[in-house]
Formats: sequence, C-alpha cells, structure tokens
Amino acid sequence: MSERGKRLAMAILWWLPPAVVACLVGAVGLQIGSIIPWDPFALDLGIYRRAGVDLLAGRDFYLTPQESWPFIYPPFAALLAVPLAWMSWTVTTIVWPALNAALLMAIGYRFGIKGWRLCLLITLAVVVVEPIRITLAFGQINIVLMALVVLDSLPGKRLLGERRWLPEGWLTGLAAAIKLTPGIFAVYQLGVRRWRVAAVTVGTFLLSVVIGFLALPAASVEFWTRLAGGDSGINEGLFHYTNQSVVGNAVRLFGDGAETAALPFTALAGLIGLVAAVAWHRLGQVSLALSLVGFAALVASPISWSHHYVWVLPLGLVLFRSRRELPRLVLVTGILLVAYVTFAPFNALPYAQEETWGIGYRLLNTAGLLLALTFMISCLLVGVRKLRDRTAVSDVAVSSG
Repeated sequence: MSERGKRLAMAILWWLPPAVVACLVGAVGLQIGSIIPWDPFALDLGIYRRAGVDLLAGRDFYLTPQESWPFIYPPFAALLAVPLAWMSWTVTTIVWPALNAALLMAIGYRFGIKGWRLCLLITLAVVVVEPIRITLAFGQINIVLMALVVLDSLPGKRLLGERRWLPEGWLTGLAAAIKLTPGIFAVYQLGVRRWRVAAVTVGTFLLSVVIGFLALPAASVEFWTRLAGGDSGINEGLFHYTNQSVVGNAVRLFGDGAETAALPFTALAGLIGLVAAVAWHRLGQVSLALSLVGFAALVASPISWSHHYVWVLPLGLVLFRSRRELPRLVLVTGILLVAYVTFAPFNALPYAQEETWGIGYRLLNTAGLLLALTFMISCLLVGVRKLRDRTAVSDVAVSSG
C-alpha cells in the first residue's frame, strides 16, 4: 500500500468513532427522534431531500406542503439535493451526519491535529458544542458551508497532498451558491487584495446562477424575484429567541418594525468584522481572519439561528493554537464568546415564550450578540494598532537605513 493509501486508511479508522457518534446525535440530539426504531428528527435534511424528490418529479419545490417548512435556497441548491433523493430516508440520515463528521475532521486536520487527538476532539465537539450538536439533529447545512470555506482558504495540511485540483475560491463560491451568506468571504478577499481568489469566488457563484436558470428557469425567476422583494421565505422567524443576529435581537427588544431601524447597525457589525479580518490577515493570522468573517456574517444576517454558529469550532482552534501569540484582550473576549456559543445558556430561558418575556430575559438573550460584537471590536482595535505599530517600525528602519 502506498504512503497516501496508508494515510487514507488511518483517516477512515479515526473517522469511524465521530461518525458513529454523529449519527446517534443526529438521531436524538433534540430528544425528538429515536435510535430504536431508527427515526431521526432531521427536519432540515428532510426539506433538502424533499426538494430533490420534487425536482425529479417535476413539482414546484418552493411549494411548501402543509405542516412543513419551505425550501429557501437557490435552485442550484435543489440540483445538489438530487443525490439525497436517490437514497432512502434511512440511508440519508446515516450518510449525512457521517459526512458532517468527516468535514469536521478535515477542518481539525487542516489545523494540524491528527490521529487519536483529532478523533477525540471531533467526537467531543459533536456531543458538547451546541451549534454542532443541533446542526446534526436538524440535519442542517451549516457544517458543510463552513467546511467549504475553511478547506478552500485556510493554509495547512491536506489529507490528499498539497496540490490544488481547482483554484482557490471555487469552494467558497460553491458555498455561496448553496446559501448566499458565504458571499461575504468574497468581500474579505477583495479587502486583502486577493483579486484572483475573489474573482473565482464570484465567478463560481455566477456560474451556479446561470446553471440554475438553464436547468430550472421558472424556479430561478421565482426565487430571485422573491428575494429581490425582501422575502427570504422565513421572515416570520425573526422574533424567535434562537435568532442571535443583530436584527433578531432588535425585534425582540423593540418589537415589530425594528428590523428596518436595525439595518444600519447590521451593516456596521458586518463592517467591523470584515475590517478586523483584513487587519489580522495582514498580520499573518489567516485562521483568525476567516473566523472573524464567519462571525461577521452571522451577526449581520437577518436570521442566524444559534446552530448556525458552527464557526465556534475554528475560532476555538485558533485561540488554542495561538494562545501564546494573541494579545490578552483578543484571547479573553474570544474565550468568553466560544464558551457562550458552545454551551448556549440562553436555552435555560423559558422555551418558545419570547412574546411574554420581560425586559430582563430579553436582555439576557442578547449576551451572545454582545460577546460577538465585543470580540470583533477587540480584534479590530488590537489589529489596527498592531498594524500601525508595524508600519511605524518599518518607517523607522527605512529612515535609519
């Protein structure tokens, strides 16, 4: 067996424990599904698969059945859901969490973790980290999108060698083609003057739109015209307490209509994260920069359920790996954010009773957003200062030389 084959075989061996645990967590992570008989809840995975089934049957996959939730993604994403329709529901609910476990392993490996340590880390993350656990229980797409971006742009070890088969940016463009929010990473690439990567990202996304119009013209017109009118398909979910975005918190604190007034603050929050990311990229901390952009997208998106915050994993790995290098303010605010997102203490508040919460509960529920903003602002202030100091040192060196 070749060296590459041995590495792949060992990777599969270490992947099996987290894959099995991910399947079990996916089945009962919300205490709704069951293992015996095998009946996972996997609400969102069912929606994705239904879109693939409807597409193959020639039905409108944007038409929501009674007592269900809508498919809210672009038509290109429905095309990607077709393989789910080819599998039985039982096989789908096993393959999907196992794939997610593999992607989490790939992220950890990119950070330089391997062997039993990687196996243990991802197994614990699947069980303990709330966004990862709930993503698996819902069968959500969050881990896939994060992995596409991280594996696209984060430097580090690659399981199958260092050669790139396609240019950097295409995986991020694919993530944006599935769900629009990863498009913010193209703005980040522009900010760090990586023009080619940004062009590949945007080009991949635009190609997906063209493919969608060619393959599914009616669905494409429906989706893009509806989105242009401000209808995301789940606008009524803004108020729910697990929506941890700027807009979600504004609506809970100030009532209906606050989402419009919150838009400038949403843009500002996203800008803070982006500028901080650019600063740390220039300082050589690409992993921290990517995590900052991930959190910027989360706070700036109109709806960011708590289980969307899977970016807590790469951020936690960044903080651990660079704990001796990062300034104390960044490290402390980052650790507080990671701890809050990991354990999601807002789940202790009265469930699904947001309308009756007093101001105290509503303020408590903003803690996650406030911690995210505090972390991003800390990174911005420290990063800009370090860049300024480095520039000053360079200027002194030039003038004395």
